[in-house]
Amino acid sequence: KIVLNLKQVEEMDSSGLGALLFGKRQANNAGGNIVLVSVSPAVQSLLRIAQLTRVFDTFKTVKEAVKSYGK
Repeated sequence: KIVLNLKQVEEMDSSGLGALLFGKRQANNAGGNIVLVSVSPAVQSLLRIAQLTRVFDTFKTVKEAVKSYGK
């Protein structure tokens, strides 16, 4: 279970998306998951355009993300 804090990530390109997807696949294969925290508007827009908002759960705070794993 991974909480990836993107607070300092202002922009992302296709390589960044590829890295996120690779990590997500690896985590899922191991029975885990990756959620994203503090996603900037630019990165959120990119996730929407790439239709990855269905793939990644996003949260405003680390506390909210960690709490989501308790479900």
